[in-house]
Amino acid sequence: MTELPDPNRFVHASLLERAIMLLRGSFRDPREPVSRINVADAIANGVGRPNTAGVTGGQIVGRGNPDPAIYRLVSEAWQVLEQARLICRAMDQTTRSGDWWILTQAGVSARDSTDPEGVVRLALQGE
Repeated sequence: MTELPDPNRFVHASLLERAIMLLRGSFRDPREPVSRINVADAIANGVGRPNTAGVTGGQIVGRGNPDPAIYRLVSEAWQVLEQARLICRAMDQTTRSGDWWILTQAGVSARDSTDPEGVVRLALQGE
């Protein structure tokens, strides 16, 4: 997809901006499940370092002692995507034992939209 979440930018963004960064950067292929834990680890471990490859669902940087507050920022942004029904738990044979998520059809549309913020706002209002 287009924009990979830069961990340093992620922590300073608004809640909605963080959700869109996750949507566009972590869910690049709608057929591939994404681990929420891996994404959170990658962002938390990437803060304060140059972002050379971005953060995807399967990438774990795994260095240092990440700030626990970063995990909260990821959790809150993830919750926005879930509440907007843009992502859902993956339930196939390979993902049953973990915290794996996939894009819904609405999520694919929001991710590929020219106005993802507007799509997310509308989805949240429709609850």
